[in-house]
Amino acid sequence: MYQAKPLFTVTLDDANTFETPLLSPRERNQKILAALDNHRHQGAVFVNGSFLPGWQGSAILADWDRRGHLIGNHTYDHSNYHSEAVSVRDFQRDFIRGDDWIRRCRGYRKLFRFPYLKEGDSADKVTQMRQFLQRMHYRNAYVTIDTSDWYIDERMTARLALDPQQPLAGYKAYYLGHVLERANYYQDLSHRVLGRPVCHTVLLHSNLLNALFLDELLGHMQAHGWQLADAEQAYGEHYLEQQSNSLPAGESRIWSLARAGDIPGLRYPAEGADYEAAKMEAMGL
Repeated sequence: MYQAKPLFTVTLDDANTFETPLLSPRERNQKILAALDNHRHQGAVFVNGSFLPGWQGSAILADWDRRGHLIGNHTYDHSNYHSEAVSVRDFQRDFIRGDDWIRRCRGYRKLFRFPYLKEGDSADKVTQMRQFLQRMHYRNAYVTIDTSDWYIDERMTARLALDPQQPLAGYKAYYLGHVLERANYYQDLSHRVLGRPVCHTVLLHSNLLNALFLDELLGHMQAHGWQLADAEQAYGEHYLEQQSNSLPAGESRIWSLARAGDIPGLRYPAEGADYEAAKMEAMGL
């Protein structure tokens, strides 16, 4: 039987000092944190040191740490493990450099989020990295609900760069609908794969879209029957530690288990830009 209110926690990748329209990097970060504060929610942020240079980057990381959120490793340079230009040794060096950069934080946890959710495109690369994580006493900071927030943000910021007065109501409505639709999809998939509900981890990004609309997104999700759960609780569900042997490895943990179980109707990559482009074009977004 489905639980009355499915649970989810917010995880954000790529805290950064990138310039965007409307808000400075510190302002974007503060608005994201204010949204989490407003809902009394402990989330998790997965950090690339190279995205947070200088005093401003240190201040942004400190803002997360003071609020009591979990801080995990996302490599230092955001390397793509599936790239032919990135060897296993190179990727592990990037991992270690990322770990060194965050281990001074009080919220530091040995949780690793693979950039792009790419966990290895060959059996050898998958095995070597899984063994490496075990030796480092790290856990895979898996995602269960993947989204295309990054693509919606990309289109919105490009439009704002041309017209800072661009109305944003359409982007907000599309975003709220998109995340709820994907959350419901992965919730249903979790029952098909595991036969039980899970405490979901939602992948979002530290970007302008979430600075503007995360507070409303969290309210929207709760209004549609979802309930927030702290990140510590979400990553305490060890039955989701099971990993599939299908290749290429990665994507949502629920998605990868479904693929290993030959459940039909899965798309790959699970949340690529192509799935949203035509719909957004048709809406003039």
